[in-house]
This record gives sequence, C-alpha cells and structure tokens, in this order.
Amino acid sequence: GLFAPIPTFKNVFVHYVYVYARIEIEELIVPESIQYTDDDSSETILDCNYIIEEEDINELEVKWYHNSDTPIYEWIPSTNKSGEARGAFKSHVDLTYKITEDKSTMYRALKLRNITTDLTGNYTCKVSGFGGEDLKMKQMVVYSPAKSGVELMVTEANEIICSVEGIFPKPDMEIFITGNNATRIDLDTITELDTDEFGFYNITKHALFENLTELNDFNPVIFVCRVDIPGTNYSLVDFIKHYTEVEAFASNEEEDYFIYGLNSTEETFNMTTTENSAIDPNVPTRYSSTLLLILIMSSGNTILKKSFKNLAES
Repeated sequence: GLFAPIPTFKNVFVHYVYVYARIEIEELIVPESIQYTDDDSSETILDCNYIIEEEDINELEVKWYHNSDTPIYEWIPSTNKSGEARGAFKSHVDLTYKITEDKSTMYRALKLRNITTDLTGNYTCKVSGFGGEDLKMKQMVVYSPAKSGVELMVTEANEIICSVEGIFPKPDMEIFITGNNATRIDLDTITELDTDEFGFYNITKHALFENLTELNDFNPVIFVCRVDIPGTNYSLVDFIKHYTEVEAFASNEEEDYFIYGLNSTEETFNMTTTENSAIDPNVPTRYSSTLLLILIMSSGNTILKKSFKNLAES
C-alpha cells in the first residue's frame, strides 16, 4: 500500500529519573539594616543554613561574597579548621565563632564585629560539593542617622527649604503640601548634595509654592518634609502648619500663625499610634489638624509664631 506498516510493541517500559539537589541552602539570614555606632561594640551574625548528604561532607566548601565575585570568607570542613577571612573583612570576621557543634556546619556563619558603613551591600553565600552547589543573596544596609534633625523653613519668598546633615547612605527626601482634606501637592525641587570627610551625606532641597490655587481650600496648610533611608525603617518627618483661621487657637486676634513641628522618627509616630489609631505614621496627609496640634504640643516644645503676611495671601 501507500503506507508502511506500523510496528507494534508488546512490552514497553518507561523509566522515570528523579533528580534532586543534594546541596540546598534552606535559609539565608542577613539583617536588612543595622544602625552604625562609633564604638567597637557593634556586631551581627549572617547565617547560611544548608542541607547536604553525608557523602558530600569531604568535598564541602562554604564561601561568602560581598558585592563581588571574590570571596571574603571561605570554610572547608575537611581541613578540620575554622574559616579564613580575606581582604578588609579580616578585621570584621570573628573566626572563633561557631553557629553549631556539627562538623559540617559549625563555621558556616559570619559573625561581623566593628560594623562600619562600608559593610553595606549584597552578601552571597555559596555552598558547593560533589553533589552540586547552591547560592543565595541578600542585602544589608548599615545606616547612620542624621547628625542633625530635619530642618524645615518657609521663607517670605514663598520658598520651602528642607535640609539634613551627616546621614548615610544617600536618603530619599520629599517636600509636599497637604491639608485636612488629605489632598497632597508634590512640589518640584532643586537639590544640593555633598559629602563630609567620612562620606556621610548633606542634602538640601528647595521648592517654590507660589500661585498654587489649591491652597485656598487648605486650612491649615501643612508644609511637610520627609526623609527616608532606602532599605531601612529609618524615617524623619518635619512639618510646619499654617493657620488662616484664628478659631484654631481660640483667639480673637486677627492674625495668621505657623505651628512648627519637631523632628520625629517613625518610631515616635508609632508610639502615638498606639494611643490614637487615627494617626498613620506612613501617610502624613491623613493627620487631622487636631491630632497634629496635640502631637506637637505634647512634646512641650511648641513654638508659636506670627506668619509673614504674604504667605497668607499666596
């Protein structure tokens, strides 16, 4: 015919091959952020928790990397010795530290001491042996809080100036205007940035807010500057409240006023949140004027000043 006969098989055997990793990193433990201190007491532990087969112990190697493909630490269990630190990490790694008493895992972890800001970066743990290899990476940020709090001011020229000094790493800074109706106006800014002799950042931002018709609906007008360090929970917020209604102070004087808020960390706001859930530490635009006034005055450092007339007219 036109077609060749189709062969038939009486017995067909199908073999499934199961492939599994004999070396696997179950968990890489690296702190997301650590606050820098200028003493020698700071320390932290980076751990690389892995599983291996018994026959892989003799070929096992554990290596740690920091921002490059050059190891900063290496441990070979078959040598019956502790690990070896390399380069700048020789002064930071405690080679006597044991995370377990098991001969295949005891020196797998890094105990870092004398922590400085240059230890910020990506940490990779690589575990290899006869049965293959595995690696994982996580970032750690060593940050330094601002040496000065956030300084926020509003000038007679309708300019908002926000600055912070001696902070690391480079922070995110934003300036915006809001009011009781939760509307937020983001402003275009000009940034001045430099570093001091230690590599810490000084940053100042300028923004103009003239001819903003939206401000007519705000009472009070709240000028806000927020500073965040990426990769951490560190946050600073400063604000100035501009009242155009004297009823807010139960006063008969026909004047406008500014309330100047203190520098506040996110933790400060969180403590306030436990007392009054209406205050959201992450969204300053949601603060009611009453709650903000209570928050500022409870600090005992409220400064009440008469404002510039032209600010009320802008």
